[in-house]
Amino acid sequence: MYREQDRIELWTSLISESALRSPAVANMLHRIEPSNNLAEHVNKVPKNKRWFSTIYLVNKSLYTQCLTIATTSDVDRITSLSLLKLLKKLRAPGSMKLEFLLLIFITATLSSLFAYLKTNYLGGSQTISFDPVYFLMVLFFDLLFILLFLRIIIQQLAYSQVLQIKRFTLFYRFFGQSHIFWPTLHALSFMVGKTFRRIVHDIIVARDRGLY
Repeated sequence: MYREQDRIELWTSLISESALRSPAVANMLHRIEPSNNLAEHVNKVPKNKRWFSTIYLVNKSLYTQCLTIATTSDVDRITSLSLLKLLKKLRAPGSMKLEFLLLIFITATLSSLFAYLKTNYLGGSQTISFDPVYFLMVLFFDLLFILLFLRIIIQQLAYSQVLQIKRFTLFYRFFGQSHIFWPTLHALSFMVGKTFRRIVHDIIVARDRGLY
């Protein structure tokens, strides 16, 4: 594979397509450490188009290296790599860092608001009075935190399903079941967007029905 550097995009595309079709191939590749031979090619890809992210628990591996190179190449235009072609329409995990930064910002804001509450209302002999503005601010940031956190979790589940990466935690084993995952994704599609949901649906249905 690595002797044909001029055809690296073709090889990584073929490998990625195989992994997207077979969970055995996907998990085998994902257990392999990142390759130094591919590092140069991966580093050329913008960070927001890379298929590994610590935020979304998609570790850097040989599998995600191949996906990163394959999804930024034009190889699928001359070959029948149907699942890879669909995957290219999906936002890569590397493009989601802004959401995590927003989550940190909201957490810090909530901490500041609660510190203000403790200092001005609960710390000392001051009489506690109802402040509607303060109450609405706390409620707003609480709801924003919950929605953003759920959005990240749903997207993590979707990436796990699409890439066929097994997760052995009780949470992923429960919500990863198709009769639970699909209703959850559809019910919360307003959080991840209809386009994201549709592409995830198309990839998984195409794979399950052998439509490639």
